[in-house]
Amino acid sequence: CSVFLVRDKGTLRRVCRHGESGHYLLHESSTEIDLGRMSLQCARRVDAVKLWLAWRALGHEGFARKIERYLELSEILEARVREHPQLEMASERQFANVCMRFIGFGLSEAVADSVTDKIRDEILLRGRFMVTKARLDGRPIIRPVIANPLVDEAALESLLKEIVEVGNDLST
Repeated sequence: CSVFLVRDKGTLRRVCRHGESGHYLLHESSTEIDLGRMSLQCARRVDAVKLWLAWRALGHEGFARKIERYLELSEILEARVREHPQLEMASERQFANVCMRFIGFGLSEAVADSVTDKIRDEILLRGRFMVTKARLDGRPIIRPVIANPLVDEAALESLLKEIVEVGNDLST
């Protein structure tokens, strides 16, 4: 999120209470104004500049095409996950977020959850893909977000192949 506007600045103070539970996120400093305490992304203060530069370079139509392509690719990824016998969607796709789980063949939910929880770390170690992991309804998920201009359908196929390969290796 590059820009999030609210009418009442108190809204952000109520919503963004990073300091109360995430002490590792923010640090006390007497030398600068800490806007992180009023932001959704803590220290990521210059995202608006990145958005402006990209928009300036691409224009409205170029930016729209880029977003539409990301959505198209995320729809393709969602369809591939739904078709794959060893994967399942953990939820409906939201924008460019595709939440999935590895279910393997005949694995119990507990084993599938354990494997799913470890897949992302192994994928990062291999260094070919960047995906995030999260928990949804208490269960681990793999969450690729399509937001890279270098991603194409072949990359999505390679990602799914790697997720399944790692999942199978971890479940044996």
